[in-house]
Amino acid sequence: MPDWKLWREMARESMRAAKMIEHDCPRSSISRLYYASFQIVTAVLLSREDLTPPDEREAWNHEATPMMIKAHFSTFTRSRRQRNDMVSQLALLYKLRILADYVSAPMSENARAMANKYSTYLTRISEGILQNGEDK
Repeated sequence: MPDWKLWREMARESMRAAKMIEHDCPRSSISRLYYASFQIVTAVLLSREDLTPPDEREAWNHEATPMMIKAHFSTFTRSRRQRNDMVSQLALLYKLRILADYVSAPMSENARAMANKYSTYLTRISEGILQNGEDK
């Protein structure tokens, strides 16, 4: 089984990289912000002993991960609304990542700011969940 702590470290590295390049390489920063969010959510899912990624994979795929939040974060989060926010924000970050990586149109400052806001939110919630699990 993949180690959730390694996924947390990958998320932290992705977030540091996103911050370092946000002004000079906004597309790459948006992509890194998505991956930071995907990786930290994956760390939370892997920290649960009752969840196992699909065969031959270390994690769930990008399309399935938001639904994994909806299905399995109820033991971690205060409310359905918070889980729904997390789901929609991760899904939107994925769409922004696709645009940043594959569409030649310029990325707006608003898109970068939104990616930063959503990634920060998802990271804060997920890091808190992992910290609470370590404290027990």
